[in-house]
Amino acid sequence: MVSVAFATSYLKLDEESLKRKLKDVDLPAELVDKYSGYFSHKFDAYKSLYDADINTNQFEILSYLKPQNNQWITYRGQFEYYHMQDSLHMAEVIFHKPNVSKYAKSIVEVKPTDIFKDLATPVLIMDANAEQDPIPVRIENRELAMKHPQFIKLVVFEDVAHNIHYTYPSRFLHEVISFLDHQVKD
Repeated sequence: MVSVAFATSYLKLDEESLKRKLKDVDLPAELVDKYSGYFSHKFDAYKSLYDADINTNQFEILSYLKPQNNQWITYRGQFEYYHMQDSLHMAEVIFHKPNVSKYAKSIVEVKPTDIFKDLATPVLIMDANAEQDPIPVRIENRELAMKHPQFIKLVVFEDVAHNIHYTYPSRFLHEVISFLDHQVKD
């Protein structure tokens, strides 16, 4: 479930800031090869994503590896599926152009304010917050939680841009279990 409309953070930017942010979507050629390339062996695909500077097991990489035509891929085709392969496509998603993929259309057409206006069910919002947050929506999540304090528990994870469950697996699990335990007791 999405708590904030996808384009929210982009539409708050002035024109120059929006151009810079969209430009960040354009990947350098070496990253395009890394994420969209073909690999002869599964281990080569794994190594292409493995970061030796990170002091974790990086087991999540295994979920990105897929066989295709007797080779291995990681993210090949995903950027097109999301309609976010470059700044032009990303802008089309943000500004609701008619030619975007069905998936991209589905994430931008969701209107969380409509979904949550009559909220009567407990919700756990886990907000990833980092200085270089690709989609900064902390203010909107806080506002939503303040509108429904009896139903929404907001947990902020600092220094993580997106994948909370990979960066803080123990804390993530603790928050989910704690939230669910509290629902059972009530």
